[in-house]
Amino acid sequence: MSVPFPSPAAPRTTLSLRPEELRPHPLCDTQPPKNLIIRLANSIKKYGILEPISVRPAADPQGFPYYEIIDGHRRYQAAQLTELRLIPCRVLQPTDAQCAKMELIAALKGQNSHFFEQAESFHRLMTSYRMTQEEIARYMHLSQSAVANKLRLLQLEEPLRRRIQQAALTERHARSLLRVPNEDREQVLTLIIEKKANVALADRLIEAYLSASSSASQPEAKPAPKPPVPEAPISEQLVPEPLVSAVPSPAPTMRPIQPSKFALRDLRPLYNSIERSLAIFRKTGASADCRRHEDESGTYIVIHIPKQGSV
Repeated sequence: MSVPFPSPAAPRTTLSLRPEELRPHPLCDTQPPKNLIIRLANSIKKYGILEPISVRPAADPQGFPYYEIIDGHRRYQAAQLTELRLIPCRVLQPTDAQCAKMELIAALKGQNSHFFEQAESFHRLMTSYRMTQEEIARYMHLSQSAVANKLRLLQLEEPLRRRIQQAALTERHARSLLRVPNEDREQVLTLIIEKKANVALADRLIEAYLSASSSASQPEAKPAPKPPVPEAPISEQLVPEPLVSAVPSPAPTMRPIQPSKFALRDLRPLYNSIERSLAIFRKTGASADCRRHEDESGTYIVIHIPKQGSV
């Protein structure tokens, strides 16, 4: 006998439901890695389901009631593998903000949406549901750097996003375009689209543009004017030569030479060298992200390479 639905005005409750009373969200990813489900099933056999599955009341077209899984699809599949008879479930009401948040996350997991749409959804989770990047990364099974890189794409203006999407450019193209000043991105994007540039060529075009812009912005060094040679005072001009030579001149003071400290004012060549190396590394099929951070003590360059099996 099915457990009756809670009334719409009832508070959030936790019930023990049979697996047949539950159905996955239609947009959820129902094909997680098999080894992950096996490890999760072994954990459930030892400790049980520690975090209840989030569900909401629903009904099929024939009016048959069931509970739709909002969050916890992998725990549900692992529980089925262990032939668990009852599954702890947290029942959410349709008006619950948690329910809407979990539904949005489930849709993100299941849909093969464009990276700009993913970035907008991540931003909505942060602004409307007060989620942090770490929480989004945990729910989406991503690294925090991957979430941060998605959010950085929103720095591109809406017309540029539309052009990138229409030209079927990749997320890597869009991230490279962020290196260009905002007022020049339209021109550089047009060049990339006209040349049908892949990621490597786009990086070279952007680097050439930045180098040319940097050279044009530096003013030409003008030679310093020669200081005028002071004329000898009249009193010295009237002094006879032997008398002038008889006055001993003070010995020149020798100052020790202080070695100047080396200061690397422009780290762009180093950044470009790292980006080129990572571009070659990504051609092998691997994934790598490079982040830079500067503070008063110096510059930090962090290269993140996910392990096999992680995103």
